Amino acid sequence: LGMAIVPSEDADSYRYFIQCLKQHEALRVFFGNPNLVVVTDRGKALIAAIESEFPLAHHRWCALHLLGNVPSPKMSQDDVYLYWKIVKSSTRAEFEHLMRRLKSKHPNAHAYLSDVPPTQWSNWAQPKSSWGQTCNNMAERGVKALGSDVDNGRRCDACKMIGRYTTLQQGRFDR
Repeated sequence: LGMAIVPSEDADSYRYFIQCLKQHEALRVFFGNPNLVVVTDRGKALIAAIESEFPLAHHRWCALHLLGNVPSPKMSQDDVYLYWKIVKSSTRAEFEHLMRRLKSKHPNAHAYLSDVPPTQWSNWAQPKSSWGQTCNNMAERGVKALGSDVDNGRRCDACKMIGRYTTLQQGRFDR
């Protein structure tokens, strides 16, 4: 949707960014939708800004970020496949069955995910439809385009970073 250069990733900066987006006429209509679902990572500052600026929206947490935060040991491919089935489960019974399977295969992942309310990450428990969106892929694509070392990207000169991202995106459109 946009980009902002701000002093830090705190709640005030996120609120400022959202308020700027809300000034756009087409986005005002979109953001005013009572069925709005916002998908982000679990950053505390971002959570506070979403609650403040979109009080009626459902704030869903990115399933890709949750997967990345599962404690060691690393999940096997089968465990990851099971995780995505849990994310996309459509009934409570299916969710609970798959969570029991995960508990037997990867107790650490089960314990971690059990502490996260299913309303925040599993399709069956969504209070509002997210139309199958389970992660904030657009943001993840941007991060991947900038490089795998996100912290290094955050330390680089902002203008160079924006230029690099723009150049990479332009190359994709030219193909």
